[in-house]
Amino acid sequence: MKVLVMDGVSEQGLAPLRQQADIEVVIGEKMTEDQLVEVIGDYDGMIVRSATKVTER
Repeated sequence: MKVLVMDGVSEQGLAPLRQQADIEVVIGEKMTEDQLVEVIGDYDGMIVRSATKVTER
């Protein structure tokens, strides 16, 4: 499983994911909606805080 993490989620918050051998955690850079739409298909999940807006698109 590959998870995209946006918005500066703390390492403490990511620790439970990083402990799972079958989860790859990828820290993303700030992206526009168009950029996010281009790459999101490469991931099984995404974690955001408040800076990244997730839309239906």
